[in-house]
Amino acid sequence: MKFRMKQKKLLVCCNKLIVIIITFKLQHLTIN
Repeated sequence: MKFRMKQKKLLVCCNKLIVIIITFKLQHLTIN
């Protein structure tokens, strides 16, 4: 049960990181 919660949190963190990276790259693309 605890392990599952940890996994879910990790997944959410990874998703947020991916979204931030994608938006950052998109901003760079639009600027250039």
